[in-house]
Amino acid sequence: MKYGEKLFNIFLGLSLVYWGIAGFWAHYDGMQTSPVRLCITLLNLAVGILIILREPIKANGSTASILISLPSFICGGLIFKLARPLPLWEGHLEVLFILGGTLTLSAFLFLGRSFAILPGRREIVSRGLFRLLRHPAYLGECLMMLACLLATASLWALISFAIFVPGIVFRIKAEEKILLESADYQAYAREVSWRLIPYVW
Repeated sequence: MKYGEKLFNIFLGLSLVYWGIAGFWAHYDGMQTSPVRLCITLLNLAVGILIILREPIKANGSTASILISLPSFICGGLIFKLARPLPLWEGHLEVLFILGGTLTLSAFLFLGRSFAILPGRREIVSRGLFRLLRHPAYLGECLMMLACLLATASLWALISFAIFVPGIVFRIKAEEKILLESADYQAYAREVSWRLIPYVW
């Protein structure tokens, strides 16, 4: 791995670990800590550590593919910010968010050192959840954002969600454009037909 890439990974990874821990302690209230907050903290820690440990990238995505990926990032963050404070969430919304978070976290862990945020290609992963779906982490993200949407009556959250979902689809297509340059991914895609939702797409 090039020195600059390694340094960037360490800096970004440590930043995410710090913000994950800081966010948890900023909202810590004894035994009343929200399970959703804990789930978010675990996701931040996992992402930070995986970025630090990830292997060198084999092929970078184009500028266009990165730009295509941004709306889902932005709208996802906006939907979460517009939701009611976590202590006010109903139990079923917490369950939905944690279900999505668990799915996302599991997918990240199966990716291991192949983890990435922006479009690019590292080693192809076909184990665990990836034997069922090509992009299980994105399904988990959709469930988390649905929970956030249901936790608010904001029109802006609804608009953001309406952009977020097709944004995920465009993000998957942008990623697969570069992944399909690999013969290994082509073989994997023939074995695993479903990208996001089984028997749908």
